[in-house]
Amino acid sequence: MNVLELRPDSVSSAFKMLGPYRSAYDNDGTEPDGSAWLPKDEIPEELVQQVVEAHLGRIIEVRQWSDADVVAYLQTSQYIAGNHSFSTDSELLEMLSTEKVCAHYGTIGTASSLWLVSDAQPYPPQTPEEKLALFHLGMLFSTEEGQR
Repeated sequence: MNVLELRPDSVSSAFKMLGPYRSAYDNDGTEPDGSAWLPKDEIPEELVQQVVEAHLGRIIEVRQWSDADVVAYLQTSQYIAGNHSFSTDSELLEMLSTEKVCAHYGTIGTASSLWLVSDAQPYPPQTPEEKLALFHLGMLFSTEEGQR
């Protein structure tokens, strides 16, 4: 499935555009665990396009994995040989984050655990043009909020 990955250095600006749909990135009151800002819930397509056009995010393909899928992948990857047991949940998360663009929601080892995993390259750094566009976008939102 295709989802909106938020640019890591522009999350607050993207959240302003997303309004109530920013909750798609909420992990029990905190940001998602992992290497990327990937939503757990759907966001309307027209809103996704606005965020992409503002250079605040991109559309990438992801797969939903269970904890077992993550462990199976890591056991066959170049980093782990044989049967490895993970001493902590953070170790599992850190190892997957070095190999894949991913986000995790819920609690590892429970039914609420949800992994979103992609083969996409990590988000590239902002260009000077994108930084300037985001500055102007921030000014626009500040002005609109001041007029309310």
